[in-house]
Amino acid sequence: MLDVMKRAGARGWDWLKKRMIPAVRAKSPGELFEESVKNTFRKKIIRENEILRDADGKVIGEIDFETAEAIVEVGLSLRDKVDQLHRLADVAKQRAKRLDVIYGPNTSSGTLKFLRESLGKKWGNRVRFIPHE
Repeated sequence: MLDVMKRAGARGWDWLKKRMIPAVRAKSPGELFEESVKNTFRKKIIRENEILRDADGKVIGEIDFETAEAIVEVGLSLRDKVDQLHRLADVAKQRAKRLDVIYGPNTSSGTLKFLRESLGKKWGNRVRFIPHE
């Protein structure tokens, strides 16, 4: 294979980077946590990893996965997610669903309290926080 790569030059290296390197990259703890949660809900998932865009086509977020009842955001730690969660709660309302936020053990009690208060004021019981180990 190296012989082929040498003959292909820079193009060969680009091919290798695009095709081979991502396949062997180790998953982060957050990716492993999300995978674990998705496995728990596997039979209920109707859509996953949906990219959200604004009217101009700019990416404004991503839905981890969706069930018939809810849009689901998964986070090992929910630090710095308040704006994203408000956007997802709005999308959930537009789709007549609730937002389920599944969080891991790295979410501090202070962060959780802040998010519950912030989202509860605007969205009420349309947002649920669910722990997952």
